[in-house]
Amino acid sequence: MVVSKKHYIKPLKPTLREKKRYVVFRVMAERKLGIPAVKNAIYQAFASLWGDITLARAGFSLLPETWDPVAQQGVFKVGHTAVDQAKAALCFVTHIEKQAAMVYTRGVSGTLRAAREKYYSQHYSKKEHSTKKIQPTTKEGDR
Repeated sequence: MVVSKKHYIKPLKPTLREKKRYVVFRVMAERKLGIPAVKNAIYQAFASLWGDITLARAGFSLLPETWDPVAQQGVFKVGHTAVDQAKAALCFVTHIEKQAAMVYTRGVSGTLRAAREKYYSQHYSKKEHSTKKIQPTTKEGDR
């Protein structure tokens, strides 16, 4: 009886992995939109502008857990070489669910944590951007 060994695929080394960027975006529309409609509109805009092959190579994926329905903003992940293409595709989103809409980029970051801290609304930020208190300067004559 011959027992076969299971072959496992070794994980890629960090230098060989695709470097990813997190892009924070905001949707401006007449009424509040859900994540499925926004996701569909962004994917269609990217695919119509750059094609399905570029969409696949870019590693474009919308992160549904980051969607804020109140502020109408979210984060998508994309490869570092396709950030400009993804930002350009956002400009071509003009309608979502048959209503006028505009999607714009708030910022790009290398980690999801930094993207939330820098570009999300204030209630998502866990720490203040500057922890030092600035003291007012006084002139010699003011004392």
